[in-house]
Amino acid sequence: MGKTGTALITGGGGFVGARLAGRLVNDGYAEVRCVDIGFGPGGLAAAEPQHPKIKRIVSDLTVDGALSSAMAGVNVVFHVASFGMSGAAMLDNSRVHAVNVGGTEAVLAACKASGVEALVYCSSYNAVFDGSRAIIDESADTLPYVDGIDAYSATKRIAEELVLGADNTDNLRTIAVRPAAIYGEGETRHLPRIIKIVNQGIGFFAIGDPSVLCDWVHVDNLVHAMALAAAAIRAPKGATDSSGPVGQDAAGGKAFAVSDGSPVNNFEFLGQLLGCEKNELFWFYAPTWLMQWMGRACEVLHAALSWIVPFEPFLTRTEVCKVGVTHFMTMDDARSLVGYAPVVPQEEAIKRTAAHFSPSVHSKPKRNQALFNQVALATVACLLAWLLLNFLWTSFV
Repeated sequence: MGKTGTALITGGGGFVGARLAGRLVNDGYAEVRCVDIGFGPGGLAAAEPQHPKIKRIVSDLTVDGALSSAMAGVNVVFHVASFGMSGAAMLDNSRVHAVNVGGTEAVLAACKASGVEALVYCSSYNAVFDGSRAIIDESADTLPYVDGIDAYSATKRIAEELVLGADNTDNLRTIAVRPAAIYGEGETRHLPRIIKIVNQGIGFFAIGDPSVLCDWVHVDNLVHAMALAAAAIRAPKGATDSSGPVGQDAAGGKAFAVSDGSPVNNFEFLGQLLGCEKNELFWFYAPTWLMQWMGRACEVLHAALSWIVPFEPFLTRTEVCKVGVTHFMTMDDARSLVGYAPVVPQEEAIKRTAAHFSPSVHSKPKRNQALFNQVALATVACLLAWLLLNFLWTSFV
C-alpha cells in the first residue's frame, strides 16, 4: 500500500468512517484518528473492543479551530463527514451548508496549517448528476458539474471543487472519490429507513420502470478505493510505469467514480438486499415525473408544518431522481488513476447484506395487515373530517 503514518478521518464515527478506520489499521497505519460530532450505534461505537491504534475524538467541524490539535502530526486526511444526504436533514439548508462547505473549508485550512501531505475527499455522484438526463457508462472526468436541486447536492459539488482546487498548494495533494449509493451489513441510513417503509406495507410500489439502472457500491469496495486514492497521491512525484505517469502526477486534483461495477435496478436490488424473492416487494412502478411532483409536495408540506410537528418527509425530489433516472459510470478512470477494482463481488456483497437485514423485514401477511390498518385509519379519518365539515356547514350556513 506504500506510505502509511498517521491518518485522520472526519466523520470517523459513522458507517463508512468506521469501516475505513479498520481498513487503514490493517494497511499498517501507526495511528488512525476518528473525528466525529458523536459516536453512536452503527459506526465506530459498535466496533468494540476499541483497537489500540484507533483514537476517537469528539469534535464539530463547524466550530472554529476544532481540528487544530487533532491534525498535529497527521500525514493523510480522509474527509468523509457530511450532512443532509436524505430525509428531513436534506431540507435543513443552513446546517447542510455549514457542514459540507464550511466544514470542508475548515479541513483544508487545518491540513495546510499542519503540513498534511494528502487529502482524500468522499464526494458524491450528486456533484455531476441532478436527474435532468441519464448517465450511461460515462467517465467521471467527462461530466460537467451540476447545480443540484437540493442543498446537499449543491454543497457536495462546491466542497469537491474546493478540495480539488487546493491540489498542489502548500505541499498538499488532493483527490476526490465519488461513491454511488452505499450499502453493506451494518448500514444505518438508507436500508433501515426502507425497511420501516416496507414493514408498514408500503413496499409494493417502485419509481421509474424496471429498465432504470443505477450504480451501488459496497462499503468495503468504497474504503478500498479511498485507501488506494491516498496511496496514489502520496506516491513519489514523477513516478511512471509502462502506461505512463502514476501517483501524484496522474491522480492529484482528480475525481473518479467508484461502484461495484455492476449497475442494477434500484428496487430489484433493494429486494435482494432485504432477502426477498424477485418482485415480492416492489412490483408496481409509478412514473418518475409523477413522483417528482409528490416529492415536491412532501418538501412543501415539510417546510409548512415541520416547525410545529417534526416529521420525516416521505420522499424528496432528489431521492426520486436517484432511483428513477438511469445513472451509472465506467470504472475505467478509477482503474487507471488508482488501480481500483472491487474487492467484494456484488453477489457476495448482496448475500452478506441480506443476512444482516432480512431478520428485520416482516413477513408478507404482517406487511399486508399493516397496510390494511393504515388504509382503514385513513378512511376513518377522512370520514370524520367530512362529518365535521358537514356539521359546521349545516350549523352556520
